[in-house]
Amino acid sequence: MARKRKSSKKRRVGSTRRRRRMGAVHPAIADAGMMLAGAGIGAVTAVFANQAIKTSFTTAPEYIGGAVCAATGALLPMFVKPSPFVLGAAAGLAGTGIVFVANSTFISLPGISGMPAPTPGYINQTIGMYPKGLKMMGGNLSGNSSKTIGKIINR
Repeated sequence: MARKRKSSKKRRVGSTRRRRRMGAVHPAIADAGMMLAGAGIGAVTAVFANQAIKTSFTTAPEYIGGAVCAATGALLPMFVKPSPFVLGAAAGLAGTGIVFVANSTFISLPGISGMPAPTPGYINQTIGMYPKGLKMMGGNLSGNSSKTIGKIINR
């Protein structure tokens, strides 16, 4: 019987060496950046959607636009594959929608709800009285005299 020949290749003993990837950005930082970008886009989208719903459905209650945005943000990860960007967009939509609902129902934040209907003297009450004795030398940058500005502010 013939002898078995040994293979010329040596068998490798142990596990193969794991290759490591070099990357400039840590994956956690990249995920956080994508989530922030998604949240920004989701919030801006919610503002436009809220305004579109308010102008399209004029007879609907004021909080409906915010409720639709919040519901869309809550349901978005169910219909789109969750990723950091999608989760951020969902959070931005839902958060902004909740702020709109809260603002139109029980909170009235002036920066979000806008200026109330202008009433005579509203700007004076908000900004302060226009000093009637103040004279501007040479007018303002737009070329108007101080009396014109006083008329605008005193409306």
